[in-house]
Amino acid sequence: VKRALERADAATLERDMAQEQQRGATSSAITLRGSTELVTEFFGYAVNTILYQRGVYPAEEFERKKKYGLGVMVTNEPKLKEYLVAVLERVNAWLMEKDLKKLVLVLADAKTGETLERWTFDVETDAEIVDENGGDANGTTTTTTTTTTT
Repeated sequence: VKRALERADAATLERDMAQEQQRGATSSAITLRGSTELVTEFFGYAVNTILYQRGVYPAEEFERKKKYGLGVMVTNEPKLKEYLVAVLERVNAWLMEKDLKKLVLVLADAKTGETLERWTFDVETDAEIVDENGGDANGTTTTTTTTTTT
């Protein structure tokens, strides 16, 4: 039941995120509660979605995968995949250690370095659940993630 609720929360989050982007919103906030595993997975899909929708990489370097009953675009470019895996492993470790407070993805002009878009993911760890696990956020930590685009 818990896993089904996490999947439903993630599916709602992805759908809300897509709707906000379609409306051309310049700023939006969405909240996700879930385990460190779910939040790490969300970050991976969020980054892939942003890179695809913003055309940072060519569309042919992405493939459609089914997740949470939805189609999501995921990179098939080997170097990018390798990089994202390494980053997400570190993100997961920081979540487990309760050390991650904010994750920022900045899209910048390659020539000028000017920031074109900034995605900020604010992370809060539910301390009560961590304390119940003896101070260890071993994948059962509830994390609230707020995504803001500006």
